[in-house]
Amino acid sequence: MNAYSDRPDIMAIGDSMYQGIRSLSFLPAMTAHSVPKQVADALGMIMVCPDPQQPLLFDLEAELRKGGLIHLVSHLRDACVANLRSWPFDQPWSQHEAFDNIAVGGAKIASLWEDTSERYFAQAQSLAAKLQQPGLSLSELAGTIGDLWYALNNCYTLNPRHLDAQTAKSPLDQVFDRQPQILLINIGSNEGLFMAGFAGDFSDATMAQVRSIPDLLRDLADRLKSLPARVERVVFNTLIRPRFIPNLMPNPAQENDFPGDLYYAAYGPRIGSTDQAITGERMRQFDGVIADVNAQAQAILKAALGDRVAFADIYADCPAFDGKHYMGRGIAIPGIGKTLNNKPITPIPFGYYGGFTGLDNMHPTVPGYAVLADVVLAALGRGDLHTDKAAAFAADTLLTNVRGLPLLIAEMELSLIGMFGVFRGGAATPTA
Repeated sequence: MNAYSDRPDIMAIGDSMYQGIRSLSFLPAMTAHSVPKQVADALGMIMVCPDPQQPLLFDLEAELRKGGLIHLVSHLRDACVANLRSWPFDQPWSQHEAFDNIAVGGAKIASLWEDTSERYFAQAQSLAAKLQQPGLSLSELAGTIGDLWYALNNCYTLNPRHLDAQTAKSPLDQVFDRQPQILLINIGSNEGLFMAGFAGDFSDATMAQVRSIPDLLRDLADRLKSLPARVERVVFNTLIRPRFIPNLMPNPAQENDFPGDLYYAAYGPRIGSTDQAITGERMRQFDGVIADVNAQAQAILKAALGDRVAFADIYADCPAFDGKHYMGRGIAIPGIGKTLNNKPITPIPFGYYGGFTGLDNMHPTVPGYAVLADVVLAALGRGDLHTDKAAAFAADTLLTNVRGLPLLIAEMELSLIGMFGVFRGGAATPTA
């Protein structure tokens, strides 16, 4: 059993990109392949990760494999109601008191010091009861599932045995209490970037939200300044380059134009409404906004933490794997002669395109997470270590079983599912 009082080698806090979400789902098959766990394994360090025996509330991939799910959200409701039997509120959910990877899908920057299991426990119970009520509209049903997913995720990840002493402990509180030698942080995407990538929302309001990230990080930096001395190293990830996001695609007729360092004439969200055309110039400007936010973030955290902080520059490392803009680029999988790229998974005879991300075109597959882990290892000064891409591919239960998967069904409802808590960061007001 991992005790809360243990002093771990390494911990991780942040959002879905560190929790190991794939296809909008928190899956038992993915927890051992998250970025932090792959980093810890490469370093020979122990990291105790969440150990769910069932998917958290739903498994989108499993639902899609059933085929013909035109009313996808309604099908998910039934799956969620059945799944809740695996999460009894009066019993512990794990043998471990605490996990070393406590990233939570949907978390925002302030979530790192505001979110606790106490904040969401009563809400999770209330939402579980609401979900079983008949007559909910489609949007209300989707919102309830999303709110419940986020609430349940916080309760499980931050306090898996419902311990009174742990109930008010936020992710940062747990870092201060448990004092890991290395702290990994990935946060900030849910302040507008993810919704821009998923919904194609490049509005002025979204840009303003993204530009507010440095101000929010100043509050985080002030808290990190007083980390215990045992926390020797903090690695902070930059935000991904917007044009790399697989869900933001050109018109299908232009997908093989490969503009390289230039931009396609227009982009749009592959899941959802392709009528929301985003000009290449608008995309270039958004890339510039994120680059500026990343630079400010590094300056703020460096001023607070000095040499204790290092930066995993995800933005700068994107082009090497960008098969959307550059022909032939991607993740080369040794032994099988396959290269995965950042296009949506698209079945073709004898195989498929894409593979960097799962079915939501946002969250990476195991090989995609392996690439991000390499960037973190380099930031730690261990660029000599590399994750095993062949093993990562073999471990990915989606990529090794794409055949027959109906990927182009229920797109409107899949877009609605994208508004779940994975992306909106617990937008609903929590119950104290």
